[in-house]
Amino acid sequence: MTIYEFIVSNGVLSKEHEQDLKRSRGFTDELIKNNRFISGGKYLLELEKNILDHYSENELLESGIFISNGKSINLSPILAEERIIIPYLNKENKCYYIRPHKLGLKGVSAEIYHARTAGKNIILTEGEFKATACEAWG
Repeated sequence: MTIYEFIVSNGVLSKEHEQDLKRSRGFTDELIKNNRFISGGKYLLELEKNILDHYSENELLESGIFISNGKSINLSPILAEERIIIPYLNKENKCYYIRPHKLGLKGVSAEIYHARTAGKNIILTEGEFKATACEAWG
């Protein structure tokens, strides 16, 4: 299991973020569930020890999930912020990357969003939420 899949599998989407996705973006319950959106927040700090027990320091730093202060490594503070975390999913619906809304992870390049649904036609959008809306339209 990738570190990203671990975070998404243990994450939750707050009621506030769920309502925001429905109200502001027009997303349905099914679309939200299928795209596995979660909320960032301080609750993710509770996963820190478990993550450190299961993944190498190198994996954690390369993933951008953890950062170093020169003495130790800790969960990136942007993941503890109250913002939606967008999972990037493969064809098996497993997460291979995450991006906190409007931010990126330190030292990690951008990825193609919705590679799992890419076919003959490719539509470029401004962001992941617009790509998700395109998915809903077929």
